[in-house]
Amino acid sequence: MGELLIKGPQVAGTTGEYMLENIELGYIGMGVGILGLIIAFMLYKKVNSVKIDNERVAKITVEIQEGAMSFLKAEYRVLAIFIAVVAVALAVGLGWQTSVAFIIGALASGLAGFSGMRAATSANGRTAMAAKEGGQSAAGAAIDALLALHPYAETAKESAALASISLPEFLMIEAECRLSDGATPVDLAKGVHVVPEFLGNRAPFADPHTRAVISGLGMDQGLESLISIYIAGLCGIGYGLRQIIEAQSTAGAPIQRIVISGGAGRSPLIRQLLADATGVEVAASASEEPVLLGAAILGAVAGEAFSNISAAMVQMTRFSDRFTPAVGAMTEIHNTRFEIFKSLQDTARRGIYV
Repeated sequence: MGELLIKGPQVAGTTGEYMLENIELGYIGMGVGILGLIIAFMLYKKVNSVKIDNERVAKITVEIQEGAMSFLKAEYRVLAIFIAVVAVALAVGLGWQTSVAFIIGALASGLAGFSGMRAATSANGRTAMAAKEGGQSAAGAAIDALLALHPYAETAKESAALASISLPEFLMIEAECRLSDGATPVDLAKGVHVVPEFLGNRAPFADPHTRAVISGLGMDQGLESLISIYIAGLCGIGYGLRQIIEAQSTAGAPIQRIVISGGAGRSPLIRQLLADATGVEVAASASEEPVLLGAAILGAVAGEAFSNISAAMVQMTRFSDRFTPAVGAMTEIHNTRFEIFKSLQDTARRGIYV
């Protein structure tokens, strides 16, 4: 009996401590959950703060959201029947408390699914808009930022507006007019070098902190100088792409062809310039919307119109033109400029910390 009297309080005390620990863990869990909800709400607000200023993107975003929510509502109608049946079974077998707990959990799970779907579909178009910024994906934005630095940019914009074209298109036309007597595009950028990493380097260095470099500018503030930095900027984009291609080749994934579409990539001059700068063939897709064509290919395979993606691509895709890299002296020029590009890039990377 003495032994029982001694152990009795210890067992009771241990049980009390165990219950207290459970209560404390419960509060911690609730606190972490509330903190997670606050963070999720902040991220949701941040994503929704991105403005969709493209009418087509906005329309597609709404269509995706409406379709997803319709699916979710149909799914929840079926789940409601399942939840009701299970809740009754739990109430009969384990008591009403367990049944109520199950229903609360099911409702919380449904709310999480609803809010998650709402947030994800709302973010679709905003992700597309945000993708215009960052690394090599922002080639157009980088060229715009580069041109905006030049004193003659505003005057050139006015001339472009009179012709109802963009500034890069205007400069491309002006550059083409200067390609006579065997002159090449890169000749227009002689002595000028640009590393157009205004928003950092996405690949192959994944360095968001590095910045752009412009080398070789003189006192000329006219159209000729603006064309020069434009062509040098395009060369810089080509050399950045060349670095990615070399990195992939080193990793065992060699690239034999670049497929280009959209934007300034419609210009034969730019296509040839990129082929020369990278040393890789550039092919132009015959489709005006190759991204949508890719989606159509996936749909065709899913609909069993083709046995696999490769078979679908053979039948559904074709090139409108191909641009092979120049050889001889032009190769040497781009090789030299590429080495200068890497040197300036390295200088910029080291310079941001000083």
